[in-house]
Formats: sequence, C-alpha cells, structure tokens
Amino acid sequence: MHCPLSTGREVFFFDSEIVMDNPVAALDAEAQQLLAQRTDDEAPMIRLLGTVDVLNTRGKMPVSPNTGKESPGTAARCISLLAYLAMSPGATTEQYNEAFWPGTQPSGAKGAQNRNKLANLTRDYLGQDEDGTMLFPHARNERYSLDERVMCDWTIFTKLIGNNVYTVSLPRLIAALKLVRGAPFEGIRPKNYLWNIELHTEMIELITEAAHELVGRAMAMKNPKIARLGATVGRTVDPANEQAWRDALNAEYIAKNRNAVQEIADKLQDYLGAYGDDDEPADETQELINQLREVGYVA
Repeated sequence: MHCPLSTGREVFFFDSEIVMDNPVAALDAEAQQLLAQRTDDEAPMIRLLGTVDVLNTRGKMPVSPNTGKESPGTAARCISLLAYLAMSPGATTEQYNEAFWPGTQPSGAKGAQNRNKLANLTRDYLGQDEDGTMLFPHARNERYSLDERVMCDWTIFTKLIGNNVYTVSLPRLIAALKLVRGAPFEGIRPKNYLWNIELHTEMIELITEAAHELVGRAMAMKNPKIARLGATVGRTVDPANEQAWRDALNAEYIAKNRNAVQEIADKLQDYLGAYGDDDEPADETQELINQLREVGYVA
C-alpha cells in the first residue's frame, strides 16, 4: 500500500512498511561538531532564538541607585542594547539614539546623557576579557560595536544556513535548527525592542523555511527523528503556520506513531478553534488529515 502525504511543497509516497535507517547519530555528531567550531562555552553569547538572554557575562549586574539592589529591569535594558549591537554592528550615534529613544534629538546634552548612561551600564555588565579588553568598547568615530569575541546565536544560525536553505548541507541545517530554543525574542519588554520589527519577521521566515526544508529531506530519508526536529522548530517559531502542523503530522506518520498523529490533529483543531468556531484548516491541511484518516491514523 502506498499513501501520499503532502509536506506543502511536494507530495511524497511511502510504502506502508517504514524503513528506519540510522544515519541520525552520525548526522547529530557532525552537527554538534559544527556548532562546537562556531561557539565557545566560555565566551559571552547573546541568544535571540528563544527567551532573550546573554550567557557568560564578565561584569556586574546593574543595581538600582535607590535601593542598591540588582535591577532586573535595567539588566533587561542592557541586554536589549547588546542584542541591538549584535544585529547592528557599527551603529552610528543617530541610529543608536533612534533605536532606544525614537523621535528624540540625538544632539545635545540630554541625548548624550541617555546614550552614555545605558552604554556604560551595559559595558560594566558585559565586562572585559582576561586580557583586560572591554567586550563592549567605547564608541569609535561615533560608532558602536561589540568585541568580535562576543557571539550571537542568530549570527551563527545565518552563517550555518548560508545563502540558500535548499542547498545547504544536511548537518549544517540540523546544527542551525538545534540553536532554536523558542520563538525569536521571547520574553522581551516591547519598549526595549522597537528596533526589531523587521528583523523579527525575517527571522521567523528563515527559520520556518529551514525547518520545512529539513522535514522534506527527512521524509525523503524516511527518518522520523530528523523530521521531528524540523516540525517542532517550525511549530514553535510560528504556530499559526499550518505548514508546520502538516510537517508534524507527516513526521509522526513515518514514525508509525498513530497516537501522536491523532494528538497533533486534535491540538491543531483546538488551536484553530481558539480563533473562532468557523476557523477550519486550510484545504491542504484538511486533505492531509483526510489521507491520514483513510489509513487509520486519524479518527
């Protein structure tokens, strides 16, 4: 028996007897090696692919001038500046000012005071390397950048993917998607990230494209573990994208996991129902569910 399952880009046909090949361990090992080559467990890492944070800071947490206690709100503001500079290396005084105090004049004492205060707090928070080098140097020629030793997960992601998600090697694709812990910029205070609207959209588009591509390759390999990685990342980053739900259904189908297929179908219905009783799956999604129902995977 053959069952056609659509991934959203093309239709795959699989024998009912799924062959579980196992290049997974080798692919995982190569993916981990690629990540290890691009990361340093001790270097500061700005993480945007999930809850925004910074690992391995070398300085001190900002404190409230009123209480003398650590100030999470100020630290969040510092992290947002680090995120901004990771995405906008060489930002000018005007660009920095517009990103954090939009609509205000960058010239004058007030503008300089705002920028210097936040920059100094952030500089103290990030700290310095063992050789004494400030990891957030003072501005040069009115341009702001972080030291090259400061890493960012999104930068690593894009370097792994390269120029074309459809031609990148499978280990690099897996390595990139393993960096994704959640939706980009989770847990942020919106007022600190007025500068990231276009970037946020760009990140979601590239991640979901990469995730779907991984599922397509895994389907061709009949490899459910790799397919699940892509499907999970896709649904995490953009749960409104039904393509990711179809990917999840297909991943569990090739794993021959009937309970998981039914659970995903039910969750999709619940998700859509939260937006109104008349909100039905897209035609392509409904077609896939009907196919799965015909082979006994959906009630």
